[in-house]
Amino acid sequence: MKNIILLTLSLVSLTLNAQFNLTSSNKNIVKVKGEFITKQKPENIVVNLRVTESDNNYQNCFSIAFQTRKKMIQAFESNGIKKEYIKTKELFVEEQYGWEEKVERHRYKASINMQIEKKYTNEFADRLLQSLKNYTFQVNYSIRFILSENQKKMLRHEAIKQAVADATTKAQLIANAASIQLGAINKITYGEMWDTGFNNIDNDLVSEIEYDSPFAITKAQGMNYEKGIDFNPKEISIKKTVMVEWNIDR
Repeated sequence: MKNIILLTLSLVSLTLNAQFNLTSSNKNIVKVKGEFITKQKPENIVVNLRVTESDNNYQNCFSIAFQTRKKMIQAFESNGIKKEYIKTKELFVEEQYGWEEKVERHRYKASINMQIEKKYTNEFADRLLQSLKNYTFQVNYSIRFILSENQKKMLRHEAIKQAVADATTKAQLIANAASIQLGAINKITYGEMWDTGFNNIDNDLVSEIEYDSPFAITKAQGMNYEKGIDFNPKEISIKKTVMVEWNIDR
């Protein structure tokens, strides 16, 4: 039968949680959780745009929406934003019912959802603002900043490395305080599965969505674009956690 003794030590204003397990093979282990959070300002900017059109005829509604999409792309291209960065995410038409003078009527509503993603520069911000000012239709849009794939890769590698280092430092402090000698590593568990009970759970981006623009700005609102958009992105964090078990050599 396994006997488990929990030992909690407070060292240098740092609380370290460890478990000493005596297994059926009489092998003692110390288990320590290592964590590390690394952060960086995101490189990429993402602009989500949405325009709606309506008409009594389905085909007309679709044609109007298609032309609106074309004009939107032209508005950005005319200000130096290349077409390759402008992606159409959705273009669909749905039927809508309503009442007018006690008579049921229906119309068709088209929604065009587009997205621009690019590495952020001051020049791009100027071109984006100019495009939105020049565009003559009502457009809803939101702006946020995200980590590039290269940033994510670099931050993840660093966070994993430092999480292991954090666990090692804690284990050494516990070993010194308890007058024991750490042996070889017995097991490393990656992620938070020991807390959640689910496999393949991995801490990663820490609330990336927090750095979205706080509201979507529409052409109809008549807002000051320069004041309405925050082009000073906050840092985005990536967190990694590992659980490391060492054998105890007495």
